[in-house]
Parts: sequence; structure tokens; C-alpha cells
Amino acid sequence: MKTLFKLFALMPAILLMACEKDLPTYNGTNNIYFRNAVQISSSDVRTDSSFFSFALYTAALQDTVLKIPIMTMGMPSSQDRTYKLTIPDSSTAIAGVDYELVSGAPAIRGGYTTDSVFIRVKRTAEMRDTTKLLILQLEQNEHFNVDMKDFVYNTLTGQKMSYIRHRLYLSDILRQPRYWIPSHFGVFSREKLYLMVDILGIAANRFDGTVSVGDANYYGRKMQRYLNQQKLEGNTVYEANGTPMAMGSSVQ
Repeated sequence: MKTLFKLFALMPAILLMACEKDLPTYNGTNNIYFRNAVQISSSDVRTDSSFFSFALYTAALQDTVLKIPIMTMGMPSSQDRTYKLTIPDSSTAIAGVDYELVSGAPAIRGGYTTDSVFIRVKRTAEMRDTTKLLILQLEQNEHFNVDMKDFVYNTLTGQKMSYIRHRLYLSDILRQPRYWIPSHFGVFSREKLYLMVDILGIAANRFDGTVSVGDANYYGRKMQRYLNQQKLEGNTVYEANGTPMAMGSSVQ
């Protein structure tokens, strides 16, 4: 019985040794790819494109830094490893005018398998009418291969998503936000949105989130009181087309 008990007691260790012996290890080439193109968890949305618009920010924001995450396949190195990042000619964004790379030579830091490309994007007058496209392309070098190129995400159409090419769309084109409620906010305009941001002390992109009926009622009534007071003081606020600014019918 004692022998049998000892055998059972040793079973976890024996199994662990067997599992460790059979565990596969990655011994292929080191590859590099954009993180957003893969699905690591069930909540991840795979994409090879991203969008940024200055339009939902006040005029005070003239530039900002965007982060595009990248990953590597293979074991980490103790040394920094540079990787090759190019901007294809098909990009319409202009270096030094619309964007600039924040850091120097892009590299995966020693001990890491993930990092990010940091890009400073600049607000230009042309972006009010035109969406600029910045394409980031990962290419092979002495440290990394780019064997993971793309995958077919629509088998019916054959459409592909790239692992090694990321498209960044930049604009300052202002469209009516998703949660702009006409009954409370009236006709949408850039001038009205920025005035609401200033008077209410909220971010412009608040209207691309969820705006409750209670919030909409509060925002609309407060703004209409402000507009009425300005009119009484002889400082009528006008839209760009010359008409007096007004909020929606529900808050008059």
C-alpha cells in the first residue's frame, strides 16, 4: 500500500516532466507585423487601418502623437533590434507637413517582443477638405522577416487584410456627430459645436459617445439661455451663414 501511495504521490511530477519534455518551442524565423491585424482575444477587432480626425477637437489642438502597436514572432533578444519601416509613394500625407516620426530608427527594445510606432500628426488647412493617407510598410531586414503578409477575411470576395501594411487616414473634416440630437441641439454646425464645447466645458468628441436624453436636455437649455443672454446684451451669436444661432425646438 505504501508503494502504491508513493506512486500516486509521484504522478504529478512524472506528468509534469512528460509535459515539459513534449512542449513545443518556437524555433522558426523572427517575423514582425502590426498588432491590430491579429486577434489575440475574443474582444479584438482585426484591422489594417485606423482613422484620426482633428474635427472633434478645438482649434487649440494643432498636433498630436498617435501610437501604432507592432509585435514580433519569435524569442525576445537581449539587444535592441531595429526594424525597417518605409512610407510607400502611394501615401498622400507629406512628411514634415502632415506628419513626422517621433523617434529615430525604429527598434524593438531588448527583452521585448512588442513595441509601437509613434507618429506626430499635424493639423493643416488642407485637411478640412481632404483626407490624407499615410501608409506604413514593414519590410525585411537583418533582424526580422515579413513572412506573415496578409490573410483572406472575406472568402466570398477574396478581400485581404495586411499584417505588414497599415493605413492611417487623417482629416479635419467635420461631420455631424453620432449623438447630435436635433430636437435639443438644433441644426448642426462647426461653430455651434465649438461654442458648446467652450460654454459647457465638455470635449467635442463627447457627442460621438453616448448622450442621454437628460444630458441633451441640460446641454440644450443651458446653451439657449446663453444665446438669449448674449442677444439681450447686444452680442447676438451668428452662424457662419449669418443667421442667429439657436438650439432645438425642445429647449426653446
